Amino acid sequence: MSLSVPKKKELIAEYSYAQKCGKFALALETTFALIFLASSNFSRLSDKLDQAIIIIGISILPTLLSLAYLLVKNKKRIRDLKPNTKYGHLAKADILDVCDSVCNKMGIKPGEVGFYITAEKQINASALTLGLGYLIKNLQVVMLNRATLHALKKQELTSVVAHELAHIYRYPLIFQQALVLRLFNSAAISLSLLTYIPNIFIVAIINGIYQGFISTWFGRFSITIEFLCDDCGAEIAGAEAALRAEFLISKHAETLSDALYYLLKAKKDGQNLNTKDLARLLDDSLSYDCLSSEELTAQIEGNLKNHQAKTQSNFLRHFVSQFFNDNLETEKELEEEFKDLERSRKRTTLGLPSNHKLDLSWFKEIITKMRSSPETPIFRTQNDFNDDGSSHPGPRRRILYLWQEFVEKQH
Repeated sequence: MSLSVPKKKELIAEYSYAQKCGKFALALETTFALIFLASSNFSRLSDKLDQAIIIIGISILPTLLSLAYLLVKNKKRIRDLKPNTKYGHLAKADILDVCDSVCNKMGIKPGEVGFYITAEKQINASALTLGLGYLIKNLQVVMLNRATLHALKKQELTSVVAHELAHIYRYPLIFQQALVLRLFNSAAISLSLLTYIPNIFIVAIINGIYQGFISTWFGRFSITIEFLCDDCGAEIAGAEAALRAEFLISKHAETLSDALYYLLKAKKDGQNLNTKDLARLLDDSLSYDCLSSEELTAQIEGNLKNHQAKTQSNFLRHFVSQFFNDNLETEKELEEEFKDLERSRKRTTLGLPSNHKLDLSWFKEIITKMRSSPETPIFRTQNDFNDDGSSHPGPRRRILYLWQEFVEKQH
């Protein structure tokens, strides 16, 4: 993977192009939807109302279910937490202070966006907006995983919160932001096509091909937006805090990668594990306090032994597990995942500086090593070795971008 990273002015130009394309595509799609609705003879659907309902469901239901999951998932508004609540280094007052100060620095009105904590054990965060924030407050939110609050300090969390708010306020992709309108267009065009093409399967295929193509095409801008949101995080929190946050998040991803490798190896070595078992064992082994790779592996090893003992001691459970095991396609996917993880583990990684201060002098050593060995990843993750085709830039490129834009430019 090339370690070259774009300059901010190049990213801004690319983002501007994405917005122009988004506006054009949205206008074209809406025009077609209106023309189709006006010209279609819907009386032809009177004898196949069931097909009309199905095609509308195919057009909008998967997306609506995904949104519903995000809105109803196990989460709690940060302002509703008990006053003495504390996660790692952060008390409720610290978290609120971060959220309010970032909003203030970015010119966002108080209460315009909701901040939630989720029960997730992975270090991550997410933002959700449909461009309807002024109408429906629940549709404009930032969700912080609980593990993120355990892992980061205030300045690092500031960078993460600013990154997520940038997805909503600074660099939203209009084609994604106008999701509600696009769902209406999809349903309208599909329903209209059904009046011309009396075959629900052909209409569904046409709709699927179009949606897949358009999503893939606009997906090419996701890395651009990620870089720009990282840029916002560093602008608000400072370069050192943003670099630390990126490193800690990527280090945790490596720990999860090691854990998944260990589980898939156990499956390959003969343990009776299906995808549900793998997910449950990983979740049971994880801790909000972000265990090291060695600690997590030891925890998984103990849970695997317990799982094996329970399965062997219960004939009915063993029979059900065998009968409802993964299908051949899933097994192949798990095998490919295992091979990718195995390749990642065999690669040489950069040796990290020994002082572990995660300050600018520490990152300077990292940057020097990266530039002298551009093919060598920092972490045992596929995304760090090669982020081609990924929706997010790899850790090395994110770190290098922040260094070039916020450290080297200032000296």
